[in-house]
Amino acid sequence: MKKLLIIASILFAITLNAESIKVNNGSTFKFFELYGYMAINNKMSQNLILDGDNPFISDLTDEKFLSWTKLKLHLEPVINIAETMEIHSKLTLLGDNVVGANGSYLNASTGEYEELNNNKVSVDAVWASVKLPIGTLRAGIMPFNWGLGILYNDGNSIKNPIYGDYVSRIEMMVPYGQYKIIPAIDITASGPVITNGKDYIDGDPGDNGYQFSIMFMKEENDPEVLKEKLLREQHTLQFGALLSYIVGNPGDNYRNKIFPYLSYATDVENSGLVRRNTSGLFTADAWVKYQYKYFYINAEGAYMSGKTGVARIIDEEKEDLETKIYALALESGFSIIPNKFDIYLNAGFASFDKKSSYASNYAPTLPIDESDTNMDTFYFNKGYGIRSVIWDEVYGRFGGGLYTTLGVNYFLTSTLSLGGGTTYSTTFKSSISPSGNGANVALEPYIELTYKNDNGLRAGFDYQLAFPLDGMPNDNLSFVIHTYLGFVF
Repeated sequence: MKKLLIIASILFAITLNAESIKVNNGSTFKFFELYGYMAINNKMSQNLILDGDNPFISDLTDEKFLSWTKLKLHLEPVINIAETMEIHSKLTLLGDNVVGANGSYLNASTGEYEELNNNKVSVDAVWASVKLPIGTLRAGIMPFNWGLGILYNDGNSIKNPIYGDYVSRIEMMVPYGQYKIIPAIDITASGPVITNGKDYIDGDPGDNGYQFSIMFMKEENDPEVLKEKLLREQHTLQFGALLSYIVGNPGDNYRNKIFPYLSYATDVENSGLVRRNTSGLFTADAWVKYQYKYFYINAEGAYMSGKTGVARIIDEEKEDLETKIYALALESGFSIIPNKFDIYLNAGFASFDKKSSYASNYAPTLPIDESDTNMDTFYFNKGYGIRSVIWDEVYGRFGGGLYTTLGVNYFLTSTLSLGGGTTYSTTFKSSISPSGNGANVALEPYIELTYKNDNGLRAGFDYQLAFPLDGMPNDNLSFVIHTYLGFVF
């Protein structure tokens, strides 16, 4: 609490001077800026435990009705040292904590209560930006969002305020006309550190990991500029392409993209998985966003191939698990009555592992065949929801199948809209579905009421039912009611 008050006092004091002007070489500019959002999310669910078949929480509770509330204040201060130099940071207050939590949680693997990481104030990122004659140099720990967010997602969402992706990076953004070329180097892992009695230092460079990336993109981040261009030219086109390669230790952030349930797998007795510090992981990702008058289409495709940084113990030997995974997400829509009635269609698919199953005990990614050394199921980033109770709320992310969502929005006023639709999902094989006996997972209709104004106020109400099909372990209904209130500044 004391730490929270200190940081709040500092931010308040700085904010009082936010309008102060700094003069440099005869020109004036604002030396401090503050951006961010506050989000309050409440969810009420019925049968989230799936009548005892939820692989994560069914051993921890037998309550069919569950409700919880989360509160988050996300701050992004910017200090303008000079017109060409900036220091950025991201802070989270009351991040992922449930309101009213008593400081402990029930561990799904051990069945015992453990201390909750109740850090109510966290500094998530700090990085510097310097404008040079050839471009902009950035260095530090920074958030990373790419395309639609199925692979890298910064978690900046009022409806789904997760802890997003951060990279320890140095990059150079070189403009070339209306395009940007961005080479980057990330430190993916440094391994355990040691102390010499004065400082913490890296005691073993051999367990370090590095990612080398090159990005090429055409993107406009200002929505007002995009709006003006659409009015002037009738269409807008944005796109990006990324190539990267990891050498050495990929780190848990990258392991968890391939093994999102790795913590469950390694905590289960005789799971047979161990972390490895050597890997060679290649990633390719491309996205496009196109709008023509009242029609838009967005798409992102991702591919990863190589060693995962995880090994399986086979006959007392460590065999590296390798991966070859890919996915595609599509978002499209058309305004039938401009600014009044819209229809949209979203769809996507993710590759699957022929020898893996969601039904595996606490290890949905663990191949059933004990001699298998491939992990080929792609899992969407948890920050990218597909409007699904089963995938977004029960399993946490979509993977190993196909989904499609058809919906409509009707604008009651310029700020208030009423919408609804249905999501259908299926796996590519019966054996890899949650039940292991059928491919069709669920049909999930929903309704939503959304409010959004120009002053930054955001509010909404979502209600979604999940009708289980033959791919689910039982045929009992589940639903989630989600209410949220947020302020963007």
